[in-house]
Amino acid sequence: MIKQNEIHQDEQVELYEVGYLVVPTVAEEQLPGVVEELHKVLKAHDAEIIMEGSPALRDLAYEIAKVSVGKRQKFSRAYFGHVVFKATPAAAPLIKKDLDSNESYLRFILIKTDEETALTPKIVSEALEGLKTEEVAPATPEDIDKKIDTLVAA
Repeated sequence: MIKQNEIHQDEQVELYEVGYLVVPTVAEEQLPGVVEELHKVLKAHDAEIIMEGSPALRDLAYEIAKVSVGKRQKFSRAYFGHVVFKATPAAAPLIKKDLDSNESYLRFILIKTDEETALTPKIVSEALEGLKTEEVAPATPEDIDKKIDTLVAA
Protein backbone atom coordinates (compact mmCIF):
# COMPACT_ATOMS: atom_id res chain seq x y z
CA MET A 1 0.00 0.00 0.00
CA ILE A 2 1.30 3.44 -0.86
CA LYS A 3 1.63 5.76 2.14
CA GLN A 4 1.24 9.50 1.78
CA ASN A 5 4.64 10.97 2.65
CA GLU A 6 3.54 13.98 4.61
CA ILE A 7 0.27 15.75 5.27
CA HIS A 8 0.60 19.38 6.13
CA GLN A 9 -1.64 20.43 8.99
CA ASP A 10 -2.75 23.55 7.12
CA GLU A 11 -3.62 21.65 3.93
CA GLN A 12 -7.30 21.95 3.04
CA VAL A 13 -9.42 18.80 3.09
CA GLU A 14 -11.99 18.14 0.40
CA LEU A 15 -15.05 15.90 0.30
CA TYR A 16 -14.74 12.84 -1.97
CA GLU A 17 -16.92 9.91 -2.84
CA VAL A 18 -15.88 6.54 -4.14
CA GLY A 19 -18.48 4.32 -5.79
CA TYR A 20 -17.31 0.76 -6.34
CA LEU A 21 -18.37 -2.54 -7.84
CA VAL A 22 -17.08 -5.71 -6.21
CA VAL A 23 -16.90 -8.79 -8.43
CA PRO A 24 -19.76 -11.21 -7.74
CA THR A 25 -17.28 -14.08 -7.34
CA VAL A 26 -16.54 -12.67 -3.87
CA ALA A 27 -18.69 -14.61 -1.41
CA GLU A 28 -21.21 -12.53 0.51
CA GLU A 29 -19.49 -13.50 3.78
CA GLN A 30 -16.24 -11.99 2.44
CA LEU A 31 -17.76 -8.59 1.60
CA PRO A 32 -17.05 -7.09 5.04
CA GLY A 33 -13.37 -7.93 4.48
CA VAL A 34 -13.36 -6.13 1.12
CA VAL A 35 -15.01 -3.09 2.71
CA GLU A 36 -12.48 -3.21 5.57
CA GLU A 37 -9.64 -3.16 3.00
CA LEU A 38 -11.16 0.03 1.56
CA HIS A 39 -11.34 1.52 5.07
CA LYS A 40 -7.67 0.63 5.64
CA VAL A 41 -6.68 2.40 2.40
CA LEU A 42 -8.61 5.50 3.42
CA LYS A 43 -7.19 5.50 6.96
CA ALA A 44 -3.65 5.03 5.62
CA HIS A 45 -4.10 8.36 3.84
CA ASP A 46 -5.67 10.07 6.85
CA ALA A 47 -9.12 10.18 5.27
CA GLU A 48 -12.17 10.62 7.49
CA ILE A 49 -15.17 8.50 6.54
CA ILE A 50 -18.38 10.54 6.63
CA MET A 51 -20.94 7.99 5.47
CA GLU A 52 -21.21 4.87 3.39
CA GLY A 53 -23.61 2.56 1.66
CA SER A 54 -22.96 -1.14 2.22
CA PRO A 55 -22.43 -3.17 -0.94
CA ALA A 56 -25.52 -4.86 -2.32
CA LEU A 57 -25.77 -7.22 -5.29
CA ARG A 58 -27.16 -5.43 -8.36
CA ASP A 59 -27.75 -6.18 -12.01
CA LEU A 60 -25.45 -4.10 -14.20
CA ALA A 61 -26.75 -2.05 -17.12
CA TYR A 62 -24.21 -3.81 -19.35
CA GLU A 63 -21.60 -6.55 -19.05
CA ILE A 64 -18.20 -5.52 -17.77
CA ALA A 65 -15.11 -7.55 -18.61
CA LYS A 66 -12.19 -7.93 -16.22
CA VAL A 67 -8.94 -9.82 -16.53
CA SER A 68 -8.25 -11.67 -13.31
CA VAL A 69 -5.54 -14.26 -12.76
CA GLY A 70 -4.75 -14.19 -16.49
CA LYS A 71 -8.32 -15.02 -17.44
CA ARG A 72 -10.90 -12.66 -18.98
CA GLN A 73 -14.33 -12.83 -17.37
CA LYS A 74 -17.56 -10.97 -18.09
CA PHE A 75 -19.88 -9.91 -15.31
CA SER A 76 -23.52 -8.82 -15.53
CA ARG A 77 -23.94 -8.46 -11.75
CA ALA A 78 -21.79 -6.94 -9.02
CA TYR A 79 -21.95 -5.68 -5.46
CA PHE A 80 -22.36 -1.88 -5.50
CA GLY A 81 -21.29 0.24 -2.54
CA HIS A 82 -20.08 3.77 -1.89
CA VAL A 83 -18.16 5.77 0.70
CA VAL A 84 -18.11 9.54 1.28
CA PHE A 85 -14.95 10.76 2.96
CA LYS A 86 -12.81 13.82 3.65
CA ALA A 87 -9.18 13.84 2.53
CA THR A 88 -6.52 16.17 1.24
CA PRO A 89 -6.26 16.68 -2.52
CA ALA A 90 -2.78 15.12 -2.37
CA ALA A 91 -4.25 11.91 -0.92
CA ALA A 92 -6.84 11.34 -3.68
CA PRO A 93 -4.44 10.04 -6.39
CA LEU A 94 -2.72 7.82 -3.83
CA ILE A 95 -6.06 6.35 -2.74
CA LYS A 96 -6.94 5.74 -6.39
CA LYS A 97 -3.63 3.96 -6.99
CA ASP A 98 -4.17 1.71 -3.97
CA LEU A 99 -7.70 0.83 -5.10
CA ASP A 100 -6.45 0.07 -8.63
CA SER A 101 -4.30 -2.71 -7.21
CA ASN A 102 -7.21 -4.52 -5.50
CA GLU A 103 -8.47 -7.44 -7.63
CA SER A 104 -11.83 -7.53 -5.80
CA TYR A 105 -13.02 -4.36 -7.52
CA LEU A 106 -14.62 -4.77 -10.89
CA ARG A 107 -14.64 -1.01 -11.31
CA PHE A 108 -14.68 2.10 -9.13
CA ILE A 109 -14.94 5.84 -9.52
CA LEU A 110 -13.40 8.39 -7.18
CA ILE A 111 -14.86 11.88 -7.45
CA LYS A 112 -14.58 15.16 -5.61
CA THR A 113 -18.02 16.14 -4.37
CA ASP A 114 -19.74 18.64 -2.09
CA GLU A 115 -21.92 18.25 0.99
CA GLU A 116 -25.17 18.92 -0.82
CA THR A 117 -24.57 16.26 -3.46
CA ALA A 118 -22.92 13.69 -1.21
CA LEU A 119 -25.57 13.83 1.49
CA THR A 120 -28.56 13.77 -0.88
CA PRO A 121 -29.12 9.98 -0.68
CA LYS A 122 -29.19 10.19 3.13
CA ILE A 123 -31.63 13.11 3.08
CA VAL A 124 -33.88 11.32 0.57
CA SER A 125 -33.88 8.08 2.57
CA GLU A 126 -34.71 9.99 5.77
CA ALA A 127 -37.55 11.79 4.01
CA LEU A 128 -38.92 8.52 2.63
CA GLU A 129 -38.86 6.94 6.08
CA GLY A 130 -41.23 9.67 7.28
CA LEU A 131 -43.82 9.02 4.59
CA LYS A 132 -46.85 7.00 5.52
CA THR A 133 -47.88 4.38 3.04
CA GLU A 134 -51.52 3.71 2.44
CA GLU A 135 -52.62 0.10 2.27
CA VAL A 136 -54.54 -0.54 -0.92
CA ALA A 137 -56.85 -3.50 -1.32
CA PRO A 138 -55.99 -5.76 -4.26
CA ALA A 139 -58.02 -5.08 -7.39
CA THR A 140 -60.68 -7.58 -8.36
CA PRO A 141 -60.99 -8.81 -11.95
CA GLU A 142 -64.22 -6.77 -12.24
CA ASP A 143 -62.39 -3.58 -11.14
CA ILE A 144 -59.69 -4.22 -13.71
CA ASP A 145 -62.26 -4.81 -16.47
CA LYS A 146 -64.07 -1.55 -15.59
CA LYS A 147 -60.81 0.40 -15.65
CA ILE A 148 -59.87 -1.09 -19.02
CA ASP A 149 -63.32 -0.24 -20.41
CA THR A 150 -62.96 3.40 -19.35
CA LEU A 151 -59.51 3.63 -20.94
CA VAL A 152 -60.53 1.94 -24.20
CA ALA A 153 -63.91 3.68 -24.56
CA ALA A 154 -62.31 7.05 -25.28
